[in-house]
Amino acid sequence: MASTGTAQSPEVRNTDRICNEIDHFLLAKVEQHGLSYSDQADRNMLVRRAYFNLTGAAAVAAGRRCVLQR
Repeated sequence: MASTGTAQSPEVRNTDRICNEIDHFLLAKVEQHGLSYSDQADRNMLVRRAYFNLTGAAAVAAGRRCVLQR
């Protein structure tokens, strides 16, 4: 099996969102298409997205408060 070697990380303009080496490649492709990352979601938004992904329905406010209090 041939060695894959080490790829050079591409240059990106917005380096404040880089957390690891893979982020360089992802952000370079995003910037290449003239796009940018969305703002980081707060905890409430993450709960809403997870609930919707798991159930297919929007989370009710009472349920989100219960999860966020933990």
